Amino acid sequence: MKTHPSNNRKLINIIKNFFSPLLPWQVQDAVFYYRSFGKLPSIKKPRTFSEKVLHRKHYASKDIYTKLADKFLVRDYVKEKIGDEYLIPLLFNSNNPAELLSFPDWKNIVIKPNHGAGMVEIIDNIDISEARKKEIVEKCKNWLKIDFSKAAREIHYRKIPKLILVEKKLGEGTLNDYKFHCFKTKNNEYKYVLQVVNDRFSETDSRGYYLNSLEDCVWSHGMGNHSIPTAEKPLLHKAVELNSKLAQDFDYLRIDWYAHDGQLYFGELTFTPGAGLINEFGPELEKKMGDMWEVF
Repeated sequence: MKTHPSNNRKLINIIKNFFSPLLPWQVQDAVFYYRSFGKLPSIKKPRTFSEKVLHRKHYASKDIYTKLADKFLVRDYVKEKIGDEYLIPLLFNSNNPAELLSFPDWKNIVIKPNHGAGMVEIIDNIDISEARKKEIVEKCKNWLKIDFSKAAREIHYRKIPKLILVEKKLGEGTLNDYKFHCFKTKNNEYKYVLQVVNDRFSETDSRGYYLNSLEDCVWSHGMGNHSIPTAEKPLLHKAVELNSKLAQDFDYLRIDWYAHDGQLYFGELTFTPGAGLINEFGPELEKKMGDMWEVF
């Protein structure tokens, strides 16, 4: 007897909510992948981009991923490869969030941990109360309790020594986030997909995807215009040049950049974006990116 699709969804939710913590991580990923893509992944013999991310998670995780996913230690790598002029000014770091209470200037800063994603406190050019500062310190303490490797079974995050970082906030409002998915071929050539995130954290969040070009937007979604400001294109051409130095030891690497006031700033390195479980590239680009990734 054929099972109705709604019953399949109910079954998957039951597995997710009650049984998945007891299942092997690869089985959990297969369940969550199915929920996003509507099909089971081929993890051992991957073809699409997201399948290759899953394969890397389960079969190719390395100590270097741990070091360079660390938002603190990666700064040394960037300094060595391309110079420290591309680093966002770091104002504070500590494994004791209570030390934040003595931090002198809480205006125009970004507070975040070094060992994961989705945890950030952005403070604009405003005065905040002592009570609010204490709330943020408590939030930071909770961040440091999180084992981010369990969030989406990305094991290389587990060994990162946890810190709280304070960086200088760049500009007013939210900057465009330029995420270069960099692919190195076996002939030592580079291809890329540039993921442009406009108006992040807002109701008009949009994403455009450019294939080996700053002009060719091949896929987009969201409410914005998915555009690259003309004034920032020379900086992004510079980013393409720098990417080959940062990604030279990897068959695939995502490199994030920001552009502000005529200057290019490094964001972070990501080895398993979306943990291989986020269906955001569309089927055609998923396949193209999978073909571009020559695993070696």
